[in-house]
Amino acid sequence: MKKAAAVLGVSAKTVEAHKFNLMRKLDIHNKAQLVTVAIQKKILAMPIPT
Repeated sequence: MKKAAAVLGVSAKTVEAHKFNLMRKLDIHNKAQLVTVAIQKKILAMPIPT
């Protein structure tokens, strides 16, 4: 969370609050499900192994 917060220029608590709200609104119960939805919605891209 600290890395995401630094990139976005917000506090880690803010990142955590947004994650919590997204998970609640999408009825998601763990981070793996959240990442899966983000990939399906093309918000995140699967990393290509090097």
